[in-house]
Amino acid sequence: MIPQGLKERIDGDFQMSGSATTVRWLPADGLLDELNLLVHPIAVGHGQRLFEDGPTHALKLVKSETFETGVLNLRYEAP
Repeated sequence: MIPQGLKERIDGDFQMSGSATTVRWLPADGLLDELNLLVHPIAVGHGQRLFEDGPTHALKLVKSETFETGVLNLRYEAP
């Protein structure tokens, strides 16, 4: 758990890596400023959705990059 007011107390940025659970938790608590996603070109018939049923969070795509492997690096900012 991130202590309340942490964003206001630090000088600079902090980053966090995590699972789909973490990605859903950050915007729900108002802690997401930027989201970087690596999308791998693999088609599967099942799996966990990144954002399950819940509130909608507007994101703006600010950068995209395609690697030679076909992996996409997508950077979004929360308005």
